[in-house]
Amino acid sequence: MLGGAEALNASRGFELQHQRVILDFDFESKSVNASCYLTIQPISASLRVIYLNASPELDIHRVSLSSPTAVQPYHDTPASYSLSDPASFLAGETRDHPAQKRKTWSAIEEADAGELAISVSGGWIRVIEGEGRLAPLEIRVDYRIVSLTFEDGQVYAGQGRTWAPCVDSLWARCTWELIYILPMGLTVVSTGELLEQVVHPSTSTKTIFSHLQTIPTTIRHVGFLATTATPRPVDDRIIAFGACTDLSFVSRALLFYTTEFGTYPYQDFKIAFVDNLPAVAVYACTVFLPSEAACDASVIEASIELRETLTLALAQQWIGINVIPRDVSDTWIVNGLALYIRSLCLRSIFGNNDYRYRLKKDIDRCVRLDQGAKAPICVPGSLTLDTDFVNLKAPLVLHTLDRHLAKTGPGLSRIIPRIFLSALSDDLGHGNSLSTQQFLRISRKVTGLDLTPFADQWVFGSRCPHFKIHANFIRKKFLVEMTVVQAKAVFDGSLTIRIHEADGAPFEHIVDIKHASKTFNLPFNTKYKRTRRSGKVAARFEHLQDELEDIPVAEVFAYPPWENEEVREAWRVADWSADQADTMIGEGGGYEWIRIDPECEWLAWFEFPERPWYWVSQLQGDRDVAAQVQAVQALSNHLTPVVASELAKVALVRNYYYRVRMEAVRALVMFDDMGSFLLLKLYEHFRQAQNDFTDMSEYFVANAVFSALGNCRSSVAKVVLIEALQTNDNSRNAFDDSYRLATIVASLGNCLGDHLRRETNDIVDRLLTMDRLVPSYRNVVTQAGLLAILGGQRLNDPRPFLSYTREGSILAVREVALDCLLMCRPPGRSRHITDYVLQVVQQDAFPSMRQHAAYALSEAILVSLSLGEITESGETDDAVIVKSVRREMSRRPGLREGIDAIRLALIKVGEIVSKGNAEAVDTPKIRLSVTAPENPVPKITVKKPQMAVDQLAISNALKKLKSQKSAFYFLHPVDPIRDGVPDYPTIVKSPMDLSTISAKLAGGVYRSRHEFAQDIRLIIANCSLYNRADSPIYTAVKEFEAYFEDLWARTETTVSVVPREAEPAKPQARVIKLKAMAPPPVPVKKRTELDDLLGAEVDAIEKKRPKISLKPAPAELPFRPRRAKALLATLKADPNAYLFLKPVDPVGDGCPTYLDEIKEPMDFGTVGQKIDSKRYKNMAQFARDIELVFDNCRTFNKAGPYYDMADSLEAVYRRDWPKVISPKLTVEEKKAMLAIIARAFKEKSSILFREPVDPVKLNIPSYFDIIPREDARDLTLIRGHINDNTYTTARQVDEAVQLMLENARVFNGEGYVVEQANEFGAWWKVQRQKMET
Repeated sequence: MLGGAEALNASRGFELQHQRVILDFDFESKSVNASCYLTIQPISASLRVIYLNASPELDIHRVSLSSPTAVQPYHDTPASYSLSDPASFLAGETRDHPAQKRKTWSAIEEADAGELAISVSGGWIRVIEGEGRLAPLEIRVDYRIVSLTFEDGQVYAGQGRTWAPCVDSLWARCTWELIYILPMGLTVVSTGELLEQVVHPSTSTKTIFSHLQTIPTTIRHVGFLATTATPRPVDDRIIAFGACTDLSFVSRALLFYTTEFGTYPYQDFKIAFVDNLPAVAVYACTVFLPSEAACDASVIEASIELRETLTLALAQQWIGINVIPRDVSDTWIVNGLALYIRSLCLRSIFGNNDYRYRLKKDIDRCVRLDQGAKAPICVPGSLTLDTDFVNLKAPLVLHTLDRHLAKTGPGLSRIIPRIFLSALSDDLGHGNSLSTQQFLRISRKVTGLDLTPFADQWVFGSRCPHFKIHANFIRKKFLVEMTVVQAKAVFDGSLTIRIHEADGAPFEHIVDIKHASKTFNLPFNTKYKRTRRSGKVAARFEHLQDELEDIPVAEVFAYPPWENEEVREAWRVADWSADQADTMIGEGGGYEWIRIDPECEWLAWFEFPERPWYWVSQLQGDRDVAAQVQAVQALSNHLTPVVASELAKVALVRNYYYRVRMEAVRALVMFDDMGSFLLLKLYEHFRQAQNDFTDMSEYFVANAVFSALGNCRSSVAKVVLIEALQTNDNSRNAFDDSYRLATIVASLGNCLGDHLRRETNDIVDRLLTMDRLVPSYRNVVTQAGLLAILGGQRLNDPRPFLSYTREGSILAVREVALDCLLMCRPPGRSRHITDYVLQVVQQDAFPSMRQHAAYALSEAILVSLSLGEITESGETDDAVIVKSVRREMSRRPGLREGIDAIRLALIKVGEIVSKGNAEAVDTPKIRLSVTAPENPVPKITVKKPQMAVDQLAISNALKKLKSQKSAFYFLHPVDPIRDGVPDYPTIVKSPMDLSTISAKLAGGVYRSRHEFAQDIRLIIANCSLYNRADSPIYTAVKEFEAYFEDLWARTETTVSVVPREAEPAKPQARVIKLKAMAPPPVPVKKRTELDDLLGAEVDAIEKKRPKISLKPAPAELPFRPRRAKALLATLKADPNAYLFLKPVDPVGDGCPTYLDEIKEPMDFGTVGQKIDSKRYKNMAQFARDIELVFDNCRTFNKAGPYYDMADSLEAVYRRDWPKVISPKLTVEEKKAMLAIIARAFKEKSSILFREPVDPVKLNIPSYFDIIPREDARDLTLIRGHINDNTYTTARQVDEAVQLMLENARVFNGEGYVVEQANEFGAWWKVQRQKMET
């Protein structure tokens, strides 16, 4: 089976070798003039079309070909090309989910294959004389980029195809030459090594930056950032751009990786911070982070997160970018190795205790998830991947493998450097890609062990083992009887059992697990010794560790203040009861505690019930953090006062690792009243240093106490949390308290009960106001405050969250507010809220926000469905919501920008709410097939060829054939590799399929219907020849043949009675069509403004606090009489329109059955009358009537001249329709708008709004404290924005005027100014109505 790169090249017919991109940035026009040179090596002599990935938003104006060979070079020649948009046809009306789903998958497949088609027929694919190989080609594409965001002096490029034609695949790797031309004062952060930086030879105000990437790299790992930030060297190989934050730890990480695993594969490592970047982006030798990630050491949590992020980004330079997976199923080994070596690096930074804690928690999480429902992390041949689960389990499997190998020799510490060394020396093969089998072979060479059993169990198998273990100390035989039972699947291997005997000495025993159940007799080494267990268990382990020989362990894990009886009483410290003491004495001479798998060598769930004093012994006596966490988890199941006291002591003793102390605090929540009491005591203890974060361990434990207080049932918890917020003073603290405040606020929101509701609301409102004026880090206080408001509500009021969902708040806050909004009013309860969220999905300026809104709405709809709040019966509002979900997937123009997670999220919802209505298969997009007959001089055009009667018959027959069920096997060409039929080309000499027939029909290849019938019968003959008579495909082709012959007989009968036009004397030259004409945009359903949508639900809050949407984008298209009349006049003036100017007269026009067949007649004269009588409410109604004229004609008239006249006239309508519905002002409308502004200056009520507000002159110094400067508006400013095209739509002008008037109302409240604002608003409304009519 071919790997990723080989399969990709085989499917495309060429290999990409080098790419050179020149980008010239124009910050004035906010565009980039670019040229891209791609050097490709054809690998198939039958290659006729080269498909490249390119965004449909690229403005390509020239494509040329050359073949620079030493013998007979072909010089630069213009080439025929077509740039298509696979998502364009998704906007068409689709009535059910299965059809939309098929359309989406088809569009994704088209986008993956390539949007830019370039013809290389006509002799470009040739063999070099004397060398016997195909000549290389160089493709040059000149284009203009307008989709990049120019913001605050920086430009960031994300997805590769959006800024350069390319082969957008992980396995398409080539060398790169990147040249950036930037205005003086800007620099570029780019993949590759900076070769030179020179002044532009012809423009002295520009600088040229040249970068070279000599290591083959995929486009997905190439990125750049143009910025005004100056480079800041961290060391000789690490360079930072942007925010000044301490990155010295990156140097230590780089030193660790190079010392442990070998040479860094690139020249340097660049770190840049980018504004409005939704997520971290890692490229070759470059990483881009959101600017919010930049923080100093004062923000403790963010500093830890930054270290985790950058150490992983650095690890991925070795494995993930320089080395990639061979196939999708090999992703686990690449991601797993990157995460594994990152964990080792973090161990060197944070210490072994942190490493053991993370390892223990990850194993617990993986075991909970992997109990049979998850697929194996490696499924050869599968194209689906649960990335989050693979990223969790893969590094744990590698840790298990390392421990397995370390028992007999070197572990992964020698295998990983061998892999990286092979990659640097190009010995890894297959384009530096790593497969699972190759990793196992390298491991076997290094260690000499056969890892097949291990791989079958942990890599290719699913489920983590579940062990039920029981221990019994037999005093007479002096042994421990261990019974090990596997609950479900049987795993084998060696299991380590460490028994800490009566004196605390550890003894390890290794048992072989081979059966579902077995009992092991483990010898006991310590002589009989009665052990006295008590609350001071730690005193028995004075010599447990060599390093503690001089320190009594009682002092290590003891809390001296509790030696005082008064303090013990104040804390209500409990001791073992008399019965428990007798039980412990009766067990004298037994073990102290037992560790199962102490080194975490198994990904397994060990169910090991023990008495609580055994776990207390382990907690106090074992210094391993993983053992302590296990003991705390086990003790949380023993809800006794003694255990609660022990957990409280763990939280107090600083010698415990702080994360273990946090686990103990969280466990106290389970102990009801006793736990609540101890949490309050812990609060009093940590309150003394509430705003002193110098001891970070104490800081994190205190945060855990605050968080736990919100989950306990004590009524006092809310009091102390409010007190903590009211008395918070961080003025003397060197550290930021954003996360501390957020923790307390979130905990306050979790507190149950209605008491102190007013005080809670007041303190939360005050914090939200302060966070708006002096923002906390990432506005975490606001995020916590919104959740607290949600948790404290009884009526699920959505109004507090609305303003935070709008543009202006940071993305993190908007996402939290949107989630709260949907939790308050999920689909099924408020259709208005649902419509508003759909509006965000459609029109929000930030893609990440649109994606989050789509996912949130999808989950909310599914929850509402499961709870029965949405039904699908009847015509209720619930049924309308379900139908609207389906409709949104097909009619939202905002979703047409790409095939992304937004559409896929809605597809998943449709999967649930759809009823699976049967629907004919849609005709796929026309593509040029490589099996089409070669034409020496191809002519490529986007014009639709004139179709004769035969061609119409072919088109109709082809549509019906593709919709036939048995045609599934014949829709696309047979791929010998993909379909597993390597001998197909040797048996079938003339392959044919329906997509090739579609391409031939679109290109005008068929000169008669008989040629089409021959190709259909060729498909049938090929299938019958290759497949056995008992195969399913043979049965399908016989069904297909019967259907075709019946269809074709009826077609012949119909065509034979239709008058034929005279055929031309000479056949027309072949026309290859690479791009289909897109249909006109579908009018969007009318909808009101946001505030009207929410109606009564927001009236109250709107009266108190006005909310002005600066960028509303309603989905309705109000009727525009002027534009409608202009379009109608254009259609009437067309020569083909004479049939449609007046209503059809069945008698006079000789069609007596017309009204029987056409139930809703329509004509242009009737449309004009409806315009004059103002019967159209929106453009959708107008468009429906225009299209009804054409549909009626085609319904009543079959193929012929009348049919063609409707097609021709509809093409005019499709051409002009985008201009009619465009929100942009036409030249005449702009003049009319400026005329209204001119009249406004003469209007008496506008005197206060003609010039900008001058706070000094008007003696209102607080004006800009209430009205933000960016929101200030006046008529002079509005007129200027219209003239310089800042405002290009009437809506923008209206919003600016309304904002101007609203500013006056907000600042003045009431009085003369507000009266003038209302008067001018009424005048403006009248003027705008006159303009529209």
